[in-house]
Amino acid sequence: MKLDIDLTALEEAVQQMGSPLKADFSLEKKLEAWATQLSQEGISIELKDLKSHRSGLLQARGYQILLYIQDHLHGVEEALADGKNGRRFHVAECSTLQEMKQKGRFQRYVVTNNLSGDFFIRGVSKNGQNLEGRTRLQVCQNCLKLLNYEGIVTHKNFTAVSQFDIQTFFAKHSSHFERLPKRISGQQDGYTPDWPQVSQRLREQQGYTCQSCHVQLRSAPYLVHVHHQDGVKSNNLSNNLQVLCADCHSKQPYHQHLFLSLRILVNVNSDSDRT
Repeated sequence: MKLDIDLTALEEAVQQMGSPLKADFSLEKKLEAWATQLSQEGISIELKDLKSHRSGLLQARGYQILLYIQDHLHGVEEALADGKNGRRFHVAECSTLQEMKQKGRFQRYVVTNNLSGDFFIRGVSKNGQNLEGRTRLQVCQNCLKLLNYEGIVTHKNFTAVSQFDIQTFFAKHSSHFERLPKRISGQQDGYTPDWPQVSQRLREQQGYTCQSCHVQLRSAPYLVHVHHQDGVKSNNLSNNLQVLCADCHSKQPYHQHLFLSLRILVNVNSDSDRT
């Protein structure tokens, strides 16, 4: 018999206690895999794993999330034809979610932080065929009312619902959360076309100084790198980028593949001695 046991809670507890023992849990890798899946499709979640920020926004494992019902049952045809006919997605712990919890219907929801606005749904057609696909669902009005989004608390602001943009909403509230979404669905992998300009501008702004060890390398700019902290090369948000010397860059998680020649290490150390 195969046992599938989730040790995430135990692993996080060990991390918080600062145990001197090196636990071989690979927590960071598990979180990385979970975050990638979260950004691509909906993931089932237990009620105990869902938390709400003090503002009411939904979160799980440090990520801001959306909740929606993937199984549209016999309403799937209408929802695929026009997302306005589908079930609403949730961005806050609103009265609707509270009611679903009380009725024991919460397990119908899945979580995602896919910011494309396209939601994967499934169900059964009127003639009994299984259907699935993507559609643009609308946001829950009760969620917006809880957050007083666009003044919706005082009246039914249908414009706020129809014009609600997930990417704008997440960007506005991203500072409340520990981690950013992995990527937008369909977003390109690898560096963006303007990466050379972005990297050059940041290094100049930092005066070619490493933000970790503070070595100044203006005389050797090729030793100054710009690091994507979340590992997503296309995420050029300012809070995801860090200017590092080649040595500090190679010491970042999952960057052991960066080869530093003896000449580079000597240059880093000699420049450091001069500052």
